[in-house]
Amino acid sequence: MVNMDQERMDAEARARGILATWDRGDLAGLDAALHSAERVAAADNALSAEEEERLELLEGIARQMRREMAQGDIAQPETYRRLLRHLAAIPAEKPFFFPC
Repeated sequence: MVNMDQERMDAEARARGILATWDRGDLAGLDAALHSAERVAAADNALSAEEEERLELLEGIARQMRREMAQGDIAQPETYRRLLRHLAAIPAEKPFFFPC
């Protein structure tokens, strides 16, 4: 059951939660977090248009990840990680270059 605080979480908080659960290797928790994100209703009039779009994107990511998990594996995990990191407002990892 999802409590009211979880229902009010924004896309950033939800994406961070999905990443944290995924990083722990908790597949049951990951499925639950993805399921919760799928059910996000972006129709809340109190949300900005930008936040509605972010929640809709998160919903699409979650739906596709759950489909792939049901088939046995996530096909492009790094793509999903990058998208979730973007939604979670986590800076992208910058490649390290050695000076020449």
